[in-house]
Amino acid sequence: MDEVLLREMKLLPINEENLDEYVRFNRLRNSVDKERARAFLQNAMGQTLTPLEAKLKTNQSLRDFILNDHFDFDTRVGRE
Repeated sequence: MDEVLLREMKLLPINEENLDEYVRFNRLRNSVDKERARAFLQNAMGQTLTPLEAKLKTNQSLRDFILNDHFDFDTRVGRE
């Protein structure tokens, strides 16, 4: 993921309504290395994910991190 884009977003007063203002959230999501994210999620969850499942979980994790200012993987995604 593009660290500069993420840092820029964290400096802004972001909320649900303006999250994708100026397409910034889409740019950040598109900068994610999808295979690395999928491998991380599969390892953390202990299960195989389709590319779509990994993409959805990655997008939700990123959204939660930006909006809630924290990253708590185990309680958010769980070990299903």
